[in-house]
Amino acid sequence: MIFTKITENTMPTLQEQIKALNEQLATQVPLETLMNFQHSITDLQATYSEKDTVKIGASFPEFELTDPSGQTIRLQDVHTEEKLIIAFFRGSWCPYCNLELQALEKALPLFHAKKSRLIAISPQKPVYNDNLQQTHRLSFPLLTDSENKLAQQLGITFRLQDFVRPHYQQLGIQLEDFNADSSGILPIPAIFVIDRNALIRYIYLDPDYRNRIEIATLTAQL
Repeated sequence: MIFTKITENTMPTLQEQIKALNEQLATQVPLETLMNFQHSITDLQATYSEKDTVKIGASFPEFELTDPSGQTIRLQDVHTEEKLIIAFFRGSWCPYCNLELQALEKALPLFHAKKSRLIAISPQKPVYNDNLQQTHRLSFPLLTDSENKLAQQLGITFRLQDFVRPHYQQLGIQLEDFNADSSGILPIPAIFVIDRNALIRYIYLDPDYRNRIEIATLTAQL
């Protein structure tokens, strides 16, 4: 499966790593598939509306999510510092998510210096979060948002279009297996920063999943 293993990149910034990944995929993925991926992104950009998304200053919802060991994790269990960074990602099958999570891991000392903690959330089953955590030696919690319930509360979900699903499947990405959900609903990759009172102080969200926040930009928000 093309998206299972991403070659480690030593470029200094996440954006440069993403640029290299785009070039790599252009040589590995069929042109028709790439065109349908672009069509999917363009369609989402045209239909996504910020009015449905939670706003800065709002309270971040309470949640009960599942960690890789099957334990139920609540907001108060992980919000133990002045600020909490909450990263929503699509799944371990997404190469852009892999790059972002590895960049976030490397940035943990910067976050800790600013009294901030990090968690990451996806709709995929705990076993896939466990595998991802071990593959990249991630030391922050990866939590499962079953059926995207929390992401839907935040207004950051979309339904993967029918025309692009076969191309995911051709690459070995069976979302029904990863997420135990046949709806095709995914989160838009997003970053939330909440304060000690669980108020949202910063949001990064881009319907183009190839775009991710640069670590320096995120650190400046803490």
